[in-house]
Amino acid sequence: MSLCKICPTCGTKNPPDEPICINCMTDITSVPPIECDEISKKGIEHKTQESKIPFDLLDLEEDEKTVILSKSKLILKGEDFEIVVRDGDVVGRHAVGSDFLQRYKTVSRKHAKFSYKDGTWFVQDLNSTNGTYLNGLKLLPLQEFPLKNGDKLSLSGSLEFTVNIFKS
Repeated sequence: MSLCKICPTCGTKNPPDEPICINCMTDITSVPPIECDEISKKGIEHKTQESKIPFDLLDLEEDEKTVILSKSKLILKGEDFEIVVRDGDVVGRHAVGSDFLQRYKTVSRKHAKFSYKDGTWFVQDLNSTNGTYLNGLKLLPLQEFPLKNGDKLSLSGSLEFTVNIFKS
């Protein structure tokens, strides 16, 4: 049997030595490898519009089987394009939004990471060459900063987005 890592964000099976999910770019360094066949025997994959979430329904009592999935969606609205961001996404020229960001050479390949925790969105500059700015202030690299609806987020100072948060 082969080993794999299951991404907690999107449910994708990854090679056991992979540090970042091959589908959604979530950091999976702390995810322990498991036997790939174990997922199909133990649990099911539940698909939502936002992601696939692996979970085990077999051991739950009848009154525990109601699962309510509430997700928030973040949209970075630029002047002529939008980037939809999900929990764990990395944005950059070689990451989420690459279709639009390729032409901005001051944006790093993997520029900033977005996460959603306890009802709040956060942004983290990934030690980008030209920095990430929130409402005009340069963010310290590798630290999470909370986002709110209407914030101005700049990648490298040359590309500004308006943060739009949608609760579902």
